[in-house]
Amino acid sequence: MDKPPKRPQAASSGARATSVNVGGELWLSVGEVAFLGEARIGLLEQIGERGSITQAAKAAGISYKAAWDAVDAMNNLAPTPVVATATGGRGGGGARLTDEGRRLIAAYRTLSAEYQRFLESVNAALGDREAGVAMLQRLALRTSARNQFIGQIVSVTARPVDAEVEIAIQGGARVRAGVTNESVDCLGLKPGRHVWALIKAVAVRIEPETACARSRIGTHSRPSSSVDTRLNQSPSPSSISSPSFSSSHGTRTGISDLGLNRLCGQVQRITRSDGPAEVVIALEAGITIRGLIDAERLEPLGISEQTSACALFDPASVIIGVSD
Repeated sequence: MDKPPKRPQAASSGARATSVNVGGELWLSVGEVAFLGEARIGLLEQIGERGSITQAAKAAGISYKAAWDAVDAMNNLAPTPVVATATGGRGGGGARLTDEGRRLIAAYRTLSAEYQRFLESVNAALGDREAGVAMLQRLALRTSARNQFIGQIVSVTARPVDAEVEIAIQGGARVRAGVTNESVDCLGLKPGRHVWALIKAVAVRIEPETACARSRIGTHSRPSSSVDTRLNQSPSPSSISSPSFSSSHGTRTGISDLGLNRLCGQVQRITRSDGPAEVVIALEAGITIRGLIDAERLEPLGISEQTSACALFDPASVIIGVSD
């Protein structure tokens, strides 16, 4: 009972799945060590009812030694012991739950109920096999985005077929996302809602901050860690379409720089490779954003570690995610 549950075995070759189903069991870990699961919680509950590790082990269907091993492991990993034993406990003495043990059971049961509701909602959304595959593809796209921010929606500006959603992320920076009106309705996007903003690194262009400053001449100015865009104007159709890049990273066509999100800060690190270089820029509140640029452009543009630089990206490249 000390190991997390094994993965389900694959279906036999003669069976054919008709739908995708997500299952699992909640386990709490301390570091990389599995600490608490359904079996151990059940053992604790039996100890609480029976006041004896011997009787609790019988009720849980495990050996006396396995029960003691589990109790020892939980007592060692918990902030304070979860089970207290009377003198001579191993020889038949009594055992009782501590306040920590009772709190642990209550917390686990609350988390477990939420986890089961999550699984039910995921399986309901999966639907038939084709819908399940489509959902898994969307999940894969989200997890592949290197830039992930938590934020709160500031405004939603509807247009005939799409909308612009402005999101305040950590540190006060603003990010604009271009989404369909259908997405606004389906995701329940409205001011005040907390959301995820995800941007793939390949969609982020890196420039020195001086170049960004020159591109802002004649426009309304904002702090470097916020968004620079046409205020109170709807972007042209090209500014909300899919990003269009030339074969050279950092060179963009089909959209004016004025329509881009722009986040500026200090270059934290640069990773070079045979292809484009990845540049990580540190923003306020300890968050970072990364983008790609052709390695041979770094020196001419004066981009190096500890210099100032900006990350530019199309509102249409921002994926909005919600937790429910």
